[in-house]
This record gives sequence, C-alpha cells and structure tokens, in this order.
Amino acid sequence: MSASIETPSAASPGRTTSPGDEAAHGRERFAAQVFDLDETVLTLNSFPLWVRHLMRGGPRDLPSHVRVALALRTVIATADRKLMRRPHRIYKARLQAIWGRAAGRRSTDAPDPLIDRLIAHRRPALMPMLRRVERGDVDAVLATAAVEEYAAELAMRLGFRHWLATPRGLSATEENVREAKRDAVAAFVARMGWSGRPLVVFTDHLEDLPLIGLATRLVWCGKAADLATIVARHPGLPILALNDAGPDEIEAFALG
Repeated sequence: MSASIETPSAASPGRTTSPGDEAAHGRERFAAQVFDLDETVLTLNSFPLWVRHLMRGGPRDLPSHVRVALALRTVIATADRKLMRRPHRIYKARLQAIWGRAAGRRSTDAPDPLIDRLIAHRRPALMPMLRRVERGDVDAVLATAAVEEYAAELAMRLGFRHWLATPRGLSATEENVREAKRDAVAAFVARMGWSGRPLVVFTDHLEDLPLIGLATRLVWCGKAADLATIVARHPGLPILALNDAGPDEIEAFALG
C-alpha cells in the first residue's frame, strides 16, 4: 500500500492511503469511523503515563546522562505547572520541547516501552471494531488531543492507518481539541473523499461536542450524566451508550 505524509495544520495527520487503494471500494459500504483515544479506545488517560515515562528517563536506549536530564526537566516542568498553575496546554507544549531535545539521542529504532503499557489498556468492548480497523475493513481515523510524540506510534500499533494528533513540537496554541479537532476531522474527511457517507464518532467527553456535531451516529463512552447535554446540543442524533451495550451491539450500530 502506498502512503504519503501531508503537511500539518491544526492537527498533525498520519499517513493517508492513495486514491488507488483497491480495498477502499469494500470499505465504502460501511460508515466512516472517528475514534477518540483517551478513555475511549483506551480505558484511561494516556497523558499521565507519558509524563511518568519521561520522569523515569524515557526509553532505555537513551544515553544515561540524557535520561537523567530528561527526568529532571520533566520533574521541574511538572512542579512549575502545579506551583504557578500553568494552563495544561502550556505544560504539554513544554514537555514536547523537553522530549524533543532528548529524542534525537536514541541509539535504536526499538519500540518505546510506553506503547506496550498503553496498548494493554485497550477497551475490551471495542476490540471487534479495532480488529476491523486493523484489517482495513472500515475507513477510520484516530482523532486525539494526545501529542504526536507518542500518539503516532500508538495509532500504528492499534492498527490505524490514519490519525490526527496535537502536532509534534508546535506551539501551545495548536492543541487538537474542541473546535480545532472538529475542523481537523472535517478537513480530513473531505480530503479522503468520505464526505456524504455516514460518520460514526466514538468519544467519552463533552469537550468533543463540536466534533459530535459532524456525527450521524455517536457511540458514547463517557458518563451517563452527560448524555442530557449531548441530546440538548444535538437533538435527534442516534446515540449508543457503550456501558449499556455489548461488543456485538456496538459493532452493528457502528457499521450500520
């Protein structure tokens, strides 16, 4: 399968298949799928695990002095965020810069052990859909606020051919969240030729209300108490609450 990398705008896109992808004809009979990552595909928030990973010095193939510096800078940035009450986006961008200085010193291309730890937290109820994504049975994109520094490798390990993440090494104003996330997904769907097809969104948090506005169906992975807000904002939208459904029902709803 040929692939290309496109220039990032509000979000950083992963590889995209070429127009000649023959399997696309089979996928077109299903709705296109948009998956959030944290507490949706995964049962937890990946960001604290990334922070702890950096505090421990990151991958072991970094030189010892680089690992010590990485850990120390992460601890300082974390303390500064708590003491000075820095916004999360500023803290995230600072960690991206800290990791960026260290990443080029890795001595191998071995997988980051952080990814294995995150993969272990895949949501069991979504495994049938994730297997379809991995096989290429459906058109799907992982759209996440997580930073590309680990989200890109994680997306590939999860089986996604496409992903949209907070861009690597860009400014703190360019998080892939809220309206920016919606706009990145809308642009990606148009670019891929998925416009006009049903679009199923999987997410767990109200921050994605703008993205939910693009959906023709919603698989809600969040709190039942938040459903009233979604119904009020998007009346008539078909919604399946993940906690009330089994894997087969989720799969049927998403593919229908």
